[in-house]
Amino acid sequence: MVRERSGRGWFARHAPLLLVALAALAAVAGALAWQYRSDLKLLSYYVRPIDDRERVTTKRDGFDVLLVVLDACRADKLSPYGFPRPTAPALEALARDPDATVFKRHYANSTWTKPSTASLFTGMFVHEHGAFKSWRAEQGDKTGQSFIAQVLPDEVNTIAELFADEGYYTFGAVTGHHIDQQFGFAQGFDEYYALGGGDGERPRVQVTNALVRAVEGNFFGYTHMLGCHYPFPPDVRHAGYMKSYGFEYPEAERVADGVDFTTAAVNTPLSEGSLELTDDDLRFLNLLYEAQIRRMDEEFIQPILAALKEPGRYDNTLVIVTADHGEALYEHEAYTHSGDLLWDEVVHVPLIVKFPKGMRPASLGNEVTELTSSVDLLPALAQMLGRPAPAYARGAPIFGGTFAGSALIEGPACPATLDDCLNAWAILKDDYKLIELPGEVLLFDLERDPLEQRSIAEERPELVAQLRTAAADLRRESTSEFLARDVETDLDEEAVRSLRGLGYIQ
Repeated sequence: MVRERSGRGWFARHAPLLLVALAALAAVAGALAWQYRSDLKLLSYYVRPIDDRERVTTKRDGFDVLLVVLDACRADKLSPYGFPRPTAPALEALARDPDATVFKRHYANSTWTKPSTASLFTGMFVHEHGAFKSWRAEQGDKTGQSFIAQVLPDEVNTIAELFADEGYYTFGAVTGHHIDQQFGFAQGFDEYYALGGGDGERPRVQVTNALVRAVEGNFFGYTHMLGCHYPFPPDVRHAGYMKSYGFEYPEAERVADGVDFTTAAVNTPLSEGSLELTDDDLRFLNLLYEAQIRRMDEEFIQPILAALKEPGRYDNTLVIVTADHGEALYEHEAYTHSGDLLWDEVVHVPLIVKFPKGMRPASLGNEVTELTSSVDLLPALAQMLGRPAPAYARGAPIFGGTFAGSALIEGPACPATLDDCLNAWAILKDDYKLIELPGEVLLFDLERDPLEQRSIAEERPELVAQLRTAAADLRRESTSEFLARDVETDLDEEAVRSLRGLGYIQ
């Protein structure tokens, strides 16, 4: 046999295979570029560690901060909050840390991502920062891809700006669309990456972990993951959890009947009342949600905590794990989350804080049972930095043992004919919760009725009046006007498809 020694002969024989390989690589690269369209650099961050720039901070004698926001994660499904199944072993281990505190009665200040995150960032109530509108199509747009949304105002300083002013290196890796750069949420960040679509959690975890390792000196890091958000396709389920706690359920048959929890399409018939769920449907829905939490905990939370421990930064890091809102699983004949869903399954969220070693305030124990809410985080962090909170911040410095004594939740339940409204709200004070919706007032004693099954509004009119006055005072004592402004934004097909898949646009 005579071997071909010329390169031309080798390429001639292998050209078909090379073409196939190049085509496959091009397809993969194209898919990744399509998925992570917001910044071409993200493609390289997804396939290799961040190592192409120097990240130097002037702060080297303080503590690090990592804020982890788990989108749509409700507190009552987590073992640190009493759930009996092991949905979140990594979070449970974090909560058991001797320097950790679990805030048991923590509430989001709104019912969906943008207004809730804006309140967390600014310490302002929703009616003050004004960023409460959902996406809506621009009138006259024929492509279906031009939308009006709102921008977090420049006039306020965010948590990131608080730390940037102290010399911290600041970075964020978040889910896109609602809280990306174009809507003002990148204020104060040295690096801010909005990664959306598909299996978006993995690059968020990778970027966060790479930046933790890359930053010299102290950092403030923020990562926001879809975490527990509906819908629940097969690839987000933890197989072991499904096997351990599953049961005989004819999923394919129920999907054929229209009970399909893998897409947002099921929302419409449920909200219209044209689809009924059986007890087994509800049991399976809860199982899906729990299995998604377990996958998030195992594949994303645990690696992030491990990344802090590898370079020895864990002990010196203030780790804050919370959520922007929860998720209704048809407890009150409502699925997912929206402006007028003010039930605890939507607004009672986790807050687990692991302080730097030896820095947990003496006033805090392993658990705090006082009412807290998202607006408390900015004042609490400002106090840890030894500086006053901005004048507009409405929360209390809870890490020092000071509490507001109430929690205000505002949901924009707007009729189709109105552009601006905040006509759905709730207030919690002591063990009572008042919910006010257009034409409806509900009062619950959460100590005796934690599942909010029986309103006592008619029996306690004097208490309804007191709580209404307390809410009115909070809403009247605004420190600002509506600062958020509307902007028109053109979304590409991937963004529209992703938002539609999550049920945010039709």
